[in-house]
Amino acid sequence: MNIIYDLGGVVFNWQPEKLIKKLFDDESERKLIADNLFFHPDWIEMDRGTLLTEEAINRSFIRTGIEKKRIKMSLDSVPNALTLNKETVDIIKETKKNGHNLYVLSNMHIDFANFLTDNYDFWELFSGIEFSCFVKMIKPDKSIFNYILEKYSLEKNETIFIDDSEANIKTAKEIGIKTVHFTTPEKCTADLKKIGAI
Repeated sequence: MNIIYDLGGVVFNWQPEKLIKKLFDDESERKLIADNLFFHPDWIEMDRGTLLTEEAINRSFIRTGIEKKRIKMSLDSVPNALTLNKETVDIIKETKKNGHNLYVLSNMHIDFANFLTDNYDFWELFSGIEFSCFVKMIKPDKSIFNYILEKYSLEKNETIFIDDSEANIKTAKEIGIKTVHFTTPEKCTADLKKIGAI
């Protein structure tokens, strides 16, 4: 069996609202930075690798009036806010021990992707790692799912996709990939047991 893992919200905890609250004391600024950076369409383009960090900062500054250095500080704070979910890593190790081929498929900005690959040592457990920023495609578009299937010659009916996003899960199902909608490590473990992966 092939198992494809998402990263943010699955392997790494990602709580942007909590980070914004930590970075900005003023409630109006929190809303501005949320709406015009973290939850703005530009974030998707950064993940896709089609919008450079400097340009994203400039655009956010124009929309919000918040100083560029503070916007940059917000982006620089993201990698350390991606804290490791050790229980998910245990699941990864268990599925690897059971003989499955493991892969990563993650929407990720290039700076964040490089930080994670440089600072964690479990990547050797995976047979392939695909970040949206490097392939210029992004979930939930079907193209990125078809890309990883074709690149590694994965059969849809022999592949499980694990993600916390309902939209991403929906697309994977439409393609014919088995799915596990991640909410907690405990539920993920139970779902994988039902499938017979662990």
